[in-house]
Amino acid sequence: MPVEVDVDATRVIAALNRVDKRIGRGVREAGKAAAQIVVDDVPSQDLTAQQRKALAGVTAGGDLISGFVRLRSTAGRPFVVAAFMGARARFGWYAAAKFGPNYNSRNQSRKQKIRNSIARTAMQSGALGRQFPAWVGNQYDLGDGGGPYGVGDAIRDNLPRIRELHSSRLMDVFASEAFQTDN
Repeated sequence: MPVEVDVDATRVIAALNRVDKRIGRGVREAGKAAAQIVVDDVPSQDLTAQQRKALAGVTAGGDLISGFVRLRSTAGRPFVVAAFMGARARFGWYAAAKFGPNYNSRNQSRKQKIRNSIARTAMQSGALGRQFPAWVGNQYDLGDGGGPYGVGDAIRDNLPRIRELHSSRLMDVFASEAFQTDN
């Protein structure tokens, strides 16, 4: 038995026009809300003092494809990206030769040699000698806790909440009044 459906084309076109204006905003807001979960959880991760100072540069955003966490350096905090992503080379005074692995000067007193030996040992153990942590790179899986220091762990810890919130927000957008038609 065939089913007949009466479709009023003007109502469908009007509904699609409302969707066109609201769907983009709703999808962007859903992505940003999911990213905001990560931004709110980053301070609870194991961070260095420098990363804590850089927290103001960690922000959430969203576009029509996904939500994202932005690491943005500013004039007041130019070290945000390096603090969370790491660095390939040494910077500042840590670039000096005395922090290098092969430093041994003949013109040093015995006391200076002992002090530098202690500094080299501490540097090799990771306690001294780098302004920023080692470079993260771009070959990591965020769900496994890889990625930017603190941010990758926040994503891993909150992945179920992120998925649930993002999908429920998208469902709210698609079930919103933009798709409702008046009888």
